Amino acid sequence: MPPPATPGMRPPDPVIQARYRVEFPKLSGVFTEVAVTSAEVPAVAYNFTGADGKPSTSYQPGIRKLPTITLKRGMTTDLSAWNWHQEVLQGKIGSARVNGTVSILDNEGKPAAVFNVMNAWPTKVDMPPLMATGGSPGVEVIALTCEDFHRAS
Repeated sequence: MPPPATPGMRPPDPVIQARYRVEFPKLSGVFTEVAVTSAEVPAVAYNFTGADGKPSTSYQPGIRKLPTITLKRGMTTDLSAWNWHQEVLQGKIGSARVNGTVSILDNEGKPAAVFNVMNAWPTKVDMPPLMATGGSPGVEVIALTCEDFHRAS
């Protein structure tokens, strides 16, 4: 919840979604899009018969679903995403897991909201479709999974 407004003071401006920074030690580049699926804890029904003999239902938290972070960028000669994904494919998951941040920047380029990403690794790296009639840049798609994603500021 935002802090209460002081009389005569303007509330803070919302951040603009087009200004952001993505930082992972094994991944470099400029990204055209960042999408994060929500982390969820599904409700699991627990059916039982109460002391009065009537059926009843209680809900318990289920196994949490971790978010997927999807990054898109124009394909270049940079191999950082492919090399990182190769590390996973070779079974080197321990060294492939890294921490990173996704920061939304204010109008001065300073972090207005910072999200910490813990133990992330690439589950998928897609090359762009190729078309002989196409003239637009190819877009590489990188999907990351992580063990924790939380807002730090």
